[in-house]
Amino acid sequence: MTSQKTKAISIKKYKTKREMNIGIIVFAVIFVYLLVTIAMFAFQKKVSVYEVREGSILRDNSYTGLAIRRETVIHSEKTGYVHYFQNNLTKIKVGIPSYAITANKVTYGKSKDVESGKLSSDEQKKLVNCIQGFNESFHSQKFSDVYTLKNDITNVLLKSSNETKTTKVDSLLKEAGKQTQVFSAKTDGIVLMNVDGYEDLTVDTFKKSDFDRSNYKNIIRKDNTHVKKGDPICKVVLDNRWSVIIPIDRKVSKELKQMGAVKIRLDKNNTTLWAKADTFKKDGEYYAVLNYTASMIEYAASRFLNVELIFDDETGLKIPKSSVTQMDAYLVPKSYITHGGNNQAEGVMILDGKGNRKFQTCKIYKETPDDMVYIGVDKLKYGSIIEKAGDGEKLTLSYPRKIEGVYQINRGYAVFTQITTLYESDDYCIIEANDSYGLRNYDHIVQEGDTVSEGEIVF
Repeated sequence: MTSQKTKAISIKKYKTKREMNIGIIVFAVIFVYLLVTIAMFAFQKKVSVYEVREGSILRDNSYTGLAIRRETVIHSEKTGYVHYFQNNLTKIKVGIPSYAITANKVTYGKSKDVESGKLSSDEQKKLVNCIQGFNESFHSQKFSDVYTLKNDITNVLLKSSNETKTTKVDSLLKEAGKQTQVFSAKTDGIVLMNVDGYEDLTVDTFKKSDFDRSNYKNIIRKDNTHVKKGDPICKVVLDNRWSVIIPIDRKVSKELKQMGAVKIRLDKNNTTLWAKADTFKKDGEYYAVLNYTASMIEYAASRFLNVELIFDDETGLKIPKSSVTQMDAYLVPKSYITHGGNNQAEGVMILDGKGNRKFQTCKIYKETPDDMVYIGVDKLKYGSIIEKAGDGEKLTLSYPRKIEGVYQINRGYAVFTQITTLYESDDYCIIEANDSYGLRNYDHIVQEGDTVSEGEIVF
């Protein structure tokens, strides 16, 4: 058998060529991009944006005031049960029946001889006319009209109520017999059924302790209340002049002296009034007396009133104080501004040393009431000579002035816009609205004005 020669096979390792993995490359690119983005965000300048809105800044001080009026207390002339011919807070005249005293209680039940209290057709017509007039003229920004409507309706109802009550009391007192005695009013005024012991107070006689409400007692009299001869049964406010005394500090006293009259908000119905303010010092304390000649009847039943002195109440465009920055500008007459170039832009005519004229655009920041304008200094050098179009009058640009403004960023880059500040608090300013070169409602500005510069792209 033929022997076969075994052949040895040599196995060698060969380096295989790796194929490119596109997924790893894409992942690496995205990873690097994220790292760069994070780094840029971490180190780039942050610009906070504020949206301009209409608003107001109110500076006020709140106090508890003591109301003082010309009041006289009516004392019972007989012992017995009192019955009133008038309702609370209604007008009374000298000589008309004011109250009656009976020996025994009178039952105020229903009687055929007593009026039911139903409004007459005349009174119903007046109420309908009041409401119709209110509906036709009411505007949401004149909410005070609601109080006018309230007063009109109250007057109609009070008149009806008084007539009904007089008829009712007359009828019932006739049933009470001869033991009834009727007393007439001895003065004109507004009747109030409460007595609190403060009726004789004046600006000269009040004390600091009178502001302490912990011991204040307000006695309210009603029909069929038993009284003794000499007991106070009601009071009459004699006229519309009244005052409110408030305790203040030295700083407010000084400010009120300079103002003379001050705007007041009374918390009772949130209405505002103007009052003549007089300040004085008594027993080492500062006080102000606020004098009124109207609206007495609305507050006649209140001895203590929550009073706000409104020193400043400015309305306009409200912006943060941090947005306000400064820039240099030239102040020139408006008559030197002309138009030129392909787009008829605003600018001035400059004269060089040889007398040649060159039109130069410039940014106008603001126009003043006396026909002057503030223009930017970036394209105009100090000492440049500008010429008025038409008559050849010349003006040399002198030292620029500092003007206040903010950076508007409505178009993505910073544009300096001058402002006129009307009032400012610790954090905000109220600036003038409706300025042709100024800000508008809903404009966007840089919240920190010193973080950007003119023309800088912010986003």
